[in-house]
Amino acid sequence: MASKEKAVRRGSSPARAMQGQKKSGSSKQQQMQTVVAVFPDNTKGNRAFAALEAAAGQLMQTELQRIPFEKLDYGETATLDKFYAANVAVVDVTERHMQAALFYQLGLRENFDMKNNVVTVLESQSTFSEPALGGGNGPAAMARLAGTSYITYSVDSEGHTLSREGGSPLNQAVPLYKTFKHILQDMHTAYRKNHKEMFYKHLRKVREMKEGAELKAELHKLTMWIDEDPKLFTGDIIYSVLLSYRDIQDYDSMISLVDKITGHQEAEKPAVQVQCAFALNRRNKEGDRSRALAMLEKVLSVKENHVPDYLCLCGRIHKDRFVDSEHSDQDALQNAIHWYREGFKVQPNEYAGINLATLLVISGQEFETCQELHDIGSTLNYLIGKKGSLQSQSDYWIVATFFEVSILARDYTRACEAALCMFKLKPPLWYLKSTAGNIQLITLMREKRRQNKGDTTTKRPDTTSFSFWMEFFMETQNTDMTGGMFPVLLMEPDMKERKEFIYIPSHIVFHPANETTPGVMRNHFHFQYTPLHFHFQYNVLSIDQCLCRHCRRFRSGTLIRSPHRERSTSGRMSCHVSETSV
Repeated sequence: MASKEKAVRRGSSPARAMQGQKKSGSSKQQQMQTVVAVFPDNTKGNRAFAALEAAAGQLMQTELQRIPFEKLDYGETATLDKFYAANVAVVDVTERHMQAALFYQLGLRENFDMKNNVVTVLESQSTFSEPALGGGNGPAAMARLAGTSYITYSVDSEGHTLSREGGSPLNQAVPLYKTFKHILQDMHTAYRKNHKEMFYKHLRKVREMKEGAELKAELHKLTMWIDEDPKLFTGDIIYSVLLSYRDIQDYDSMISLVDKITGHQEAEKPAVQVQCAFALNRRNKEGDRSRALAMLEKVLSVKENHVPDYLCLCGRIHKDRFVDSEHSDQDALQNAIHWYREGFKVQPNEYAGINLATLLVISGQEFETCQELHDIGSTLNYLIGKKGSLQSQSDYWIVATFFEVSILARDYTRACEAALCMFKLKPPLWYLKSTAGNIQLITLMREKRRQNKGDTTTKRPDTTSFSFWMEFFMETQNTDMTGGMFPVLLMEPDMKERKEFIYIPSHIVFHPANETTPGVMRNHFHFQYTPLHFHFQYNVLSIDQCLCRHCRRFRSGTLIRSPHRERSTSGRMSCHVSETSV
């Protein structure tokens, strides 16, 4: 109890000690596994500490410090902070007068999930013999702590310290330093594992709770955490952070993270290199794509790395070069076809197949006359069909592949069905940009060929709704938010199917108006949906907008004035509803 009062009186705690370590600890200090030890200052206690010292000396990145029991018992703040902040605490409870204070301090450590603790006792002391530790009546038996390792040791006539493997007197005696060494190694491994689990838990939390600029700021904090704690400096963690940056299109941060660790073995791992190449291609500053291709060539120089994702990224870079050349770089087009074809050969998959088919169509091939295109289309339909109905899909790329295949085959009705499913999945914007870019390219090249042939055929009726969806998805690439009109979906409850909605392609047009117009309603805003309440027929409509930026503009406004519903609504916008239901 005295020790407890001293600790409280001096204002130290494990939590405060850990916070202090995070603020003041240098990267070099955090690389070390810190071990503090409390041993009796007598001959046998010193021999036991010497064994621990020998074990720590044989382990890399392990720092050992001995703490005087008197200072710990008194509650000296600096001593308590060292004891609480250490990765591992080793205490010897051979001396009866030290037992209560040491077990109290170990209890505090465990209360703060600092469970890497070791208790040692001299075997010659009958009160704390091995049987006593296992179930005797002494304080040590009553105070057994979860996760704490217990060691009994002896000192032979020649002064050697020995312990027994497995904690049983029947087992062979081994040098005490070897037992310490094994325990410290195991604890260091467990500490690294727990530290990684904490990091992943925090990463998942920020990805679920944050978005946009807030998520970017949190990811930067996590990157600093990796910088400060090399225990987190592993390929899988770096890869996870890169994917998180990728989802918010923060390509500069992806590249900076990899550049910062260039030359380290973790940075050279294929998965990390490929994500950096992806970011370089997306950022597309001068020299970025050449550097990205060089990185991929190095990765693909190893045959085991010939996997579809890596091969297809090569294809994507050449494809982007073709697009940037305004479709004049035929070498880039053929290189793109080559790499996507290689990816499809290694393992037929939706991503490689749809891009290969798209590029073949762009190069002048058609499904009706090209056997390779026909085979690719059949394979893609089979792969998608195996996964179930379109409406049941949760993977955006599966639905997007169906969307693109339908367009390549000029089946615009099925393409529109897929487009609605794509929207409902709420994908990251760069997903939509990628898909919209492919379709825009196909449409453009087909239109050029049609004009070159002198074909003046008017648009087919079934392309009207498809044109809306293309405009809707292309809006994701529009950085100009000053326009007065943008595409939206009107979502109205189906009176027959209570849980279903009818989606109507529409456009919003902004009009200047009096801000105090009667009938204005403020509504709760979430993601891409803005609920609207109309007084006619007691219906509730939701406007589904393609960009959150448009949502913010819209929700600062008012209700809609529809040309067909002038008497029911008022406001400062008009909504032009097309006749085609989706």
